[in-house]
Amino acid sequence: MMAARTKAQAAMEFMVTYGWVFIAGLVIVASLNYFGIMRIDRMLPDSCFLSNDLRCDAFNAKADGITFYIVNNLGFGIKVEDAYIESVEGTNYDCRSAFATEGFPDGLINNNQGFTLSLPADPLLCNLESGRIVKGDLVITYHIDNTGMEGPSGYQGTTPHTVRGPLKVGVA
Repeated sequence: MMAARTKAQAAMEFMVTYGWVFIAGLVIVASLNYFGIMRIDRMLPDSCFLSNDLRCDAFNAKADGITFYIVNNLGFGIKVEDAYIESVEGTNYDCRSAFATEGFPDGLINNNQGFTLSLPADPLLCNLESGRIVKGDLVITYHIDNTGMEGPSGYQGTTPHTVRGPLKVGVA
C-alpha cells in the first residue's frame, strides 16, 4: 500500500514540477503564431474538398489564377453554370471572376468524367500574390442533364444545385 502511494506522489510531483514547462512552451508557440512570427497555417498542407460526388482531385494556384481538376461522380451528366471562391470570415478574399471548363464546349460533363475548372485572377478581387495563402469556400453551381428522363430534354427546367467546400491553397 505504501509503495503505490509513493509512486503516485512521485508522479504528482513530476507533473507539478515540469508541467509549467509544457504550458510555457504552448504559450510561446501561440504567441509566435499570433504575432505572425511563426505561421502555423503555412505549415499545414493545401486542401480542397467539395463532396464525394463532385470531387476536387487536384488544384494549383498561381498569380494568374487558380485551376482545379474536378471529377463528376454524381451518376449523371452536369453543366457547370457558375464557379467562384468565396471569402471565409477573417479573410478579405473574394474571387468571382469568369470561369472556364476546358475541353467541354457544349458544357456537358458526363458521369465519372474529370474536368479542369479555371478561375482567372481579377486583380481587384482575387489578389493572388506569390507566397499568399488563399482560404475560402469553393462554390460550384450546376444543372443536371436530364436527357432520357421524363419531361423536357437538356437543362431546361432543372433546378440548379450548389456544392460548397473549404479551400486552402498557397499561391506559387
